[in-house]
Amino acid sequence: MNRLLIKFLGVAAFSLVTLSANAQTPPAVPASTEVPDFGSVSGTTYANNYFGLTLTFPAGWSVQDSNFKKQISDRGKEIVTSDDPTKKNELNKAVDNTLNLLTVTERPPGSPGPLNSMFLCGAEKFPTGVKTDAGYMLALKNTLQYSQAPITIERDVYTEQIGGVPFAAIDFKTDFSGVIVNQKYFAHIRKDYVLFFIVTYDTPDQLKTHTDILRSVVLK
Repeated sequence: MNRLLIKFLGVAAFSLVTLSANAQTPPAVPASTEVPDFGSVSGTTYANNYFGLTLTFPAGWSVQDSNFKKQISDRGKEIVTSDDPTKKNELNKAVDNTLNLLTVTERPPGSPGPLNSMFLCGAEKFPTGVKTDAGYMLALKNTLQYSQAPITIERDVYTEQIGGVPFAAIDFKTDFSGVIVNQKYFAHIRKDYVLFFIVTYDTPDQLKTHTDILRSVVLK
């Protein structure tokens, strides 16, 4: 695996893991409770029946498979960690309890060029003690202390409409070995889960593309 791909996996892994709010153990779920499907991609449209979600991403973007998603999870356990064995175990469980529903990238991972823009959609079982979208984001900030990469909050918790629904949002800059990465996180409690979107970008054009993807979101 080349160094560029390792850095890219680091960005993706950090994105996914830090939205596991405070690494809390989710409550027990009755066997009859409906669970999310991972959704499906048809052309440039992603659909998920459980969340009543559809969105459209640009033609030519790369849809990442389950093997790549597993690499993200494995890398996440290295990047967001703790010297405390108990806390480290909780953080690892947070990785395993977070569903990576969709990851699409501007170019195939590892390809040459500038920062590879990425859009990620995921879900986490509704964490214990979290009652609101904003509360989930505040819990997220508690997890940041376990990151191995320096983080700067560019815009603290705010609200943004996505698909006609208010999502809590927060903006970060993260320093991955001298590579500065911009990320925006959006989260909303839906059914028994927190549905979230994460965008990773460098240039204004990349951000505009992510804005277009978010504008395409429909939630029924």
